[in-house]
Amino acid sequence: MQYLSRLKNCTEITSLNLAEDIAATQDLENRHKDIFLEMIEWLRGCHQLREITLSNFISAPPLLTPVMRERGIELDSLEIEGYSLTGSKDFHQAMALQPSLTSLYLKGEDSEVVADNDILVDAINRLINLRDLRLTQISANFTEHHIRSLAQNLHKLETFWTGGFHITDAIWPDIAELGRLKRLELNADTRFTSNGIVDFVLSLGPGNEGFTLSVMMQDTDSDIAEIEQDMIRETLASRVGGRFDFLLVRGPEDEFANEDSDSESTMRKDVYSSSQAQTAPVERVRNIHYVPADFVKEQIDAVFDDIGVDVVKIGMLAAAETIGVVASTLEFHGNPPLVLDPVMVATSGAQLLPSEAVHSICTQLLPLATILTPNIPEAKLLLQKAGVVSNDVASIDDLVRMAFDIQQLGPQYVLLKGGHLPLTRSGQISYRDEDRDTVLNIFHDGKRAVFFETDYVVSKNTHGTGCSLACK
Repeated sequence: MQYLSRLKNCTEITSLNLAEDIAATQDLENRHKDIFLEMIEWLRGCHQLREITLSNFISAPPLLTPVMRERGIELDSLEIEGYSLTGSKDFHQAMALQPSLTSLYLKGEDSEVVADNDILVDAINRLINLRDLRLTQISANFTEHHIRSLAQNLHKLETFWTGGFHITDAIWPDIAELGRLKRLELNADTRFTSNGIVDFVLSLGPGNEGFTLSVMMQDTDSDIAEIEQDMIRETLASRVGGRFDFLLVRGPEDEFANEDSDSESTMRKDVYSSSQAQTAPVERVRNIHYVPADFVKEQIDAVFDDIGVDVVKIGMLAAAETIGVVASTLEFHGNPPLVLDPVMVATSGAQLLPSEAVHSICTQLLPLATILTPNIPEAKLLLQKAGVVSNDVASIDDLVRMAFDIQQLGPQYVLLKGGHLPLTRSGQISYRDEDRDTVLNIFHDGKRAVFFETDYVVSKNTHGTGCSLACK
């Protein structure tokens, strides 16, 4: 870090890429003020600068704010990972002064404050030359109004990634006006209908050839039947040669209604289990009550002191404070073998794990885990939070890469559960119900992958299957 100031004479650079590993730790503005000010002065003199990428830099917003206000600097690409939407008003307003931007990637802590989201969207709307817009995590609290506003103002978009909450078919007419759009990825709580999606697909034109639509977090109460998904895929393929990816959010009932799945599975292995509740749901998970963290600690201590513990299995931990207490308590008791089976989002669309809680899992629990057992949506969310680019899963090789990337975050082993993407008999990702033949779970230790194949079973009675697998 102390050597960054040595770059001050390199004013002819066109591209700047600085990154910290996994999590931001160096607060330049407050801990290295002299270096921080020298970097600002240096970057303001780099009038040939066209591309900036800063990953996990806490001070990225205040560092870049005066740079983007500098006359003579015209950026083509800006990528910022690991900052907070809260408190970044000046940064976002300065970003609006860079209309030359054609590519923008922002990833960071979201905010529930409406004004924070409004300011960000208003700033982006001024970047009328954008072709590539990717908003990851930071857009988790976007409304339909925000998404529609972006579509109404950014007519040149070719790639558009966004989050959001309670997103319905109301966005489709505005998205349909993006005549150059090639890819739309919605990592948002969506409530789309098959008719709404088909109507949108039918509105696509020649400029949308090869269009990919990825709906990655559809609410289970708005599930789209397999036959309707197939209809969407066939319509999209015939209309513009496109592709449709569709995933449901894993629901909390997989955790709450099936706590007995853990006990039943372990009993069948002649193992005695003791469950400690961390949350209590209202029926159909309309709300969650969090057990106080100090009481959670007392529960854990009591089991260790009374019964003794050979292995720990963790399901949902919905608050950062609770995660920290669990991690420190397990360390106090000697870090017993730990099976970590994460649960991320409620079927109602409620975010069971706020951004700070996901961050706590990445930094405090993953390094303690003997084995992590995520499904594909959970693995993708963890990788996003850790700042690891996660591409679309389109092959077995992509699944292996995802398992490896997750293992690199800290757990000793990973078992990536493949139930969300069953395979055909020939080993390809299946997109039609009648082609689904095999489920592939991938075990990875960081050096090699081991495949566990099982027959795909057609059933709606899937609650608790992930919990049971994690306990085996």
